Amino acid sequence: MNYPPWRTKLALLQVALRDHGRPEESAIVAAECVETVRRIRSSYGDACVEYLEMEGDHSWSVYDRLALFSLSHVYLNCATRDGLNLLPFEYVLTKSVLRQDGVVVLSEFVGCSHVLNGGVRVNPFNLEHVVEQLDAALSMPADERRARLQKDINFVQEHTTASWLKMAVNDMHRVRSADAASQPAAAAPQRMRALCSWAAGVRAGEPLPPLSLDMIARAYRTTCRRVVLLGLDGTLIQQHKVMAHLKNYHDFTGKSLSPPPAALHCLRALCSDPQNAVYVISGRTSQDMEACLGGIAGLGLVAENGYLQRPPYRHADKPSWSINERSQSASDELSWRELAQPVLARYTSRTNGSYMRWQQSAVQWCYFDADPDFGRFQVQPLSATALTDCSDRLL
Repeated sequence: MNYPPWRTKLALLQVALRDHGRPEESAIVAAECVETVRRIRSSYGDACVEYLEMEGDHSWSVYDRLALFSLSHVYLNCATRDGLNLLPFEYVLTKSVLRQDGVVVLSEFVGCSHVLNGGVRVNPFNLEHVVEQLDAALSMPADERRARLQKDINFVQEHTTASWLKMAVNDMHRVRSADAASQPAAAAPQRMRALCSWAAGVRAGEPLPPLSLDMIARAYRTTCRRVVLLGLDGTLIQQHKVMAHLKNYHDFTGKSLSPPPAALHCLRALCSDPQNAVYVISGRTSQDMEACLGGIAGLGLVAENGYLQRPPYRHADKPSWSINERSQSASDELSWRELAQPVLARYTSRTNGSYMRWQQSAVQWCYFDADPDFGRFQVQPLSATALTDCSDRLL
């Protein structure tokens, strides 16, 4: 009644398969389906719904599924409890191969809803929400439907049933061989603590108090030599703008994100005072730091969280970047790239939307484009696996 345009245009087809391993439960569900069809027909007429049961050992073959997927505009799954359901993957693959457009509408309780980023996620217990999203999927422009399929097609093509099975078996082997009891429990997050004592009365190891702007301004005016250490992303640039940039470009190289003009003006004012030593510290690469802030005279830059450094300059000749001596000695002790790559590749393959970002000193596993809950869920075992695998290889 709320969506009258679809009354004569939309055909809903529901396919239910009997569970031969639980015949009694299947019989109960079949009886409920028959009763539901009877109530619908009594209210809206016999022509509004068709019900068909396949008797015998007839199974829903792959040819039946692909033919049905090729004719349907939306794949809807409202399961409240489901595991590894590959039918949404088949739908995405069918539409992509046939160069058709389509939308996958998935229950948030289905496992594959966390890896199919182009699909529309719904709460099956909220019927109004399901209907609204179904109407939105049917009304969606063709180019948006194709774009949603394109987000998932590479992931679907690279992960076959055999690859999923292999990863599951490998995971079970690792879990069985690991001595979970010997692993220390994850430490609770610690508050930021002082590394040394200072005149404000804070001792080394104590929690850092909130900064007082009046105290900072008074100390700045009364000192003749000052060291100013600033962060870039999240400090000079608002964090939400950084996250939006990474979602679009995955990196800063070639698509640099610079601080706003007001922040750059303050940086130049600080650097113009010869009594100040100003440094900006970031996890970005040296190339991007140079493109972003390299033109500010008197500003020191520290890239890759301390691995690369460039001292301040006030003349025409810019100093070159150098590697931190402590970082260099630690980096030469082992070929960490060979240890990290297979571990990160394993988690990248199973988390759609994640990717690796390599630097001189480190590699980052990014899940900005993945499902955020699933990405955070993968980070925990990734951290434990990386430490265990690298320790085993070093020993």
